[in-house]
Amino acid sequence: MTRAHHSDSIQKRILIITVSCLLGMCVIISSVSYYLFRNYLQHSMIQGTETSLQLLSDTINGSMSDIYQMVRFCQTSRDVATYIENNPNPGSVLSVATYDRISEEFNNNPSNDYMTRLAVITNEHFLQIVSASYSSTRDLSLEVPRLSFFEELLDSDDYNFSTGFIRDPFYRNGKNVLPV
Repeated sequence: MTRAHHSDSIQKRILIITVSCLLGMCVIISSVSYYLFRNYLQHSMIQGTETSLQLLSDTINGSMSDIYQMVRFCQTSRDVATYIENNPNPGSVLSVATYDRISEEFNNNPSNDYMTRLAVITNEHFLQIVSASYSSTRDLSLEVPRLSFFEELLDSDDYNFSTGFIRDPFYRNGKNVLPV
């Protein structure tokens, strides 16, 4: 009986040692796997976020480039310069022709959805490209020069965003805009 008890005790010890080793290895393997998976997941998430932010940045830069292209068109167009120099009455042949040319360029611009309003202003009159739901009945030729940032942006050699986003002064619901 002693021999059977002794043999039973050795088997229990071997079983306990084997199970303990297996549990220890399982804990170590699980911990290492968790650590590696967590680091891989964190690295993948950071890389995915960086890629998304880069794509967003490229999209914004492309849209801003399209908007600058529209501004440069207005600055360099002979049609716009002639309109401003002659200050024609609304509805005149020159006003309609200039409006049609600006409208054509505006509609062909890939970022026209982001431009809520485009206005060409003379001393007494203005041309405005704007959607019907966003238009204003105010006289922009009088109102725009009175805006606090108008002179600063007009005198700037480069595109100046120091005003930041502002509430659109010509829209009753106060949509935010970035004046250029």
